Amino acid sequence: MGEEREAPPKKPTQPYIKFTIARRPAIKQERPELKAKEIMSAMGNEWSQLDEAAKKPYVDEYNAEKAEYDKKIAAYDKKYPTWREEEKAVKADLKKDKKEANGAIKKRPRGYTGCSLFQYALRKQYESRTGKKLPIKYTVQLTTQWKELSEERVAEWKAKASELNAAAGEEESG
Repeated sequence: MGEEREAPPKKPTQPYIKFTIARRPAIKQERPELKAKEIMSAMGNEWSQLDEAAKKPYVDEYNAEKAEYDKKIAAYDKKYPTWREEEKAVKADLKKDKKEANGAIKKRPRGYTGCSLFQYALRKQYESRTGKKLPIKYTVQLTTQWKELSEERVAEWKAKASELNAAAGEEESG
């Protein structure tokens, strides 16, 4: 079995991120009513309005870290010449596994409901017709369609959910 490879050096933090890490606590203290999205927006506005001299400490710190990173990554490349290909292969395998898992009906933590299976089936129909995933914003429309189903169709979907849940040792809840 091969030697286990140590993790590659981490890339340095970009100047803007360094600024946000330094600035966030002060903004939260100055304006505690702001939500996270509003804080990010405020920091983005501040950063864009800073002149080069004000950004210089963050840029200089980044450049120093980048120079150190470049040395470390060169040594790492020399020690593990195939590491980048290995990382790409691992990421490709993970992506493939995730894609395959998304194709199967996943076990729901609370069990299946007739409505969840109905929505799953409609999403798969859309995906097979268009080759794209149904945007999540259409979930409300799927729920409306579920509510408009006849009692017989609802009973059929609930029966399917009960079968799946029984196989998993759970009961149909809706």
